[in-house]
Amino acid sequence: MSNYNQGNQQLKKIWQSSLFSDKLSVLVADSDYSQKDFIGEQVKHEDVVTITRVRSDRVFYRQFIRDPNQAKTSGHPRWYGDKFDLKDDQTWTEPDEVHHVPFTTKKGRQLTVTISGWKQMLMRGTKNYKMNNHPFTLLQIVVRDQERNSIWKPMWLIVIGSRRDELSLVDCYQCYRQRYDMEHLFRFGKQRLLMTSYLTPDVHHEEN
Repeated sequence: MSNYNQGNQQLKKIWQSSLFSDKLSVLVADSDYSQKDFIGEQVKHEDVVTITRVRSDRVFYRQFIRDPNQAKTSGHPRWYGDKFDLKDDQTWTEPDEVHHVPFTTKKGRQLTVTISGWKQMLMRGTKNYKMNNHPFTLLQIVVRDQERNSIWKPMWLIVIGSRRDELSLVDCYQCYRQRYDMEHLFRFGKQRLLMTSYLTPDVHHEEN
């Protein structure tokens, strides 16, 4: 049984409730939830977009696009194109979009967030989860100071779901940032409320 089975079942009940019916909802989770046996269940819900952090050692693939002038061949269709290794920038293609977002920290420090996005990415699937049917957008988040020095390691996010293009790259990043506010609650719960046995993704509701 999948380690995520309980969480998947709980979320299934949430998505089926009238509160979330036909409305775009964003599920935000850390890298523990970036595996196909979790997000492979979430993509079954048409109105859910899942944004998860991924470890920097993951390998993804560009979606293979057949040349329309090339004759079709018999046999198994090709789904996966070039490899995209997060730890090897030589495998990266030019991003489809790049956005630079300035912000000021609580201490007055001026920083710039660079959000780069690659669309129509794929991860390898399994017999139970045909992930070639579910392309996603891959985001790289880099934070720099006024001297253009990177101050943290780059963060990688995947954005998956049939309605993902309704969110801009900046929207996706801001949705994920809301998780940081929740971390204070998680810390308090673990220290004071004995909530030490839970890994809880966060659900955000997007108004049209």
